[in-house]
Amino acid sequence: MASNQPMETITVPTGTRLSHGIELEFLVAYVRESEVDPDEKNSGSLAPILRVDNPRSNNHRAEDEAAIQEHVRATLRDHGIAVNDKVTEFNTSIPLHLEGLDRWTVDVDHSVTPGQEERDLSTDKPGRYRWVGLELKSPACWDVPQVHAEIEFVVNLMKARYRVRINPSCGFHVHVGNGAQYFDAKTLRRAGAFLFAADPLLSRLHAPWRRIAEYSTSIRYASRLACWEGMQPADVLPFLERDDEWVREGGGGFREREEVEAVRAGTRTERPLHDFGCEAARAGGKRDF
Repeated sequence: MASNQPMETITVPTGTRLSHGIELEFLVAYVRESEVDPDEKNSGSLAPILRVDNPRSNNHRAEDEAAIQEHVRATLRDHGIAVNDKVTEFNTSIPLHLEGLDRWTVDVDHSVTPGQEERDLSTDKPGRYRWVGLELKSPACWDVPQVHAEIEFVVNLMKARYRVRINPSCGFHVHVGNGAQYFDAKTLRRAGAFLFAADPLLSRLHAPWRRIAEYSTSIRYASRLACWEGMQPADVLPFLERDDEWVREGGGGFREREEVEAVRAGTRTERPLHDFGCEAARAGGKRDF
């Protein structure tokens, strides 16, 4: 029997122009200066082995990680890719949430770890590989062909300059944004509803082990929405107030406190996101797309 209630009409947005960025996780093989390349005999058919200086302190791992990050940054710069420095200076002319998004970022990721297959690569060889997990984050960009070409170039550059591996601990993320603006509440609500409804289908895009991994659990099983029966919007307020209190007490530093006060006062202004990094990254350099 048809309902007597009038049907609510839904306007489906079309032609939405969103920004995006990607995050790649992978393992890089390396040895120290005094160590033997495990695949010296096959080096002609492999990417160069990455060598780092022998450690000068007891904190060997941290020294290796810092050296490898800087080596990757230098490789990107040498090929015309704009990359964030190890420590980015505060720029008061840029909104806090846009800082560093006009360049690539290189970080260590301790959730990316070698498995048995990586250990087997050193079996019955004169030396052994050491491994470090890295994450490489692209600038925030519009969805245009030259951005895809830049990402492809960076991926191929990493494969050509380093002995890299991908295993089940590695992830690939696509970050979606609303340009230099925040998403409004209505958009977030619609996105959340879609992700919750489509989760059984979307989950099949991932390898089975990703569904139960710590950082990629299902919204239907691990989210507060799923676990808190009868959850209402007001239930979120304590979490927001807790974070706000942390910022007010100095946990976030001067820039974060300044940002919160500007939002409260309604004086916060938005600025373009440096053309979302695309022009800055393409300026000069040795690349040929």
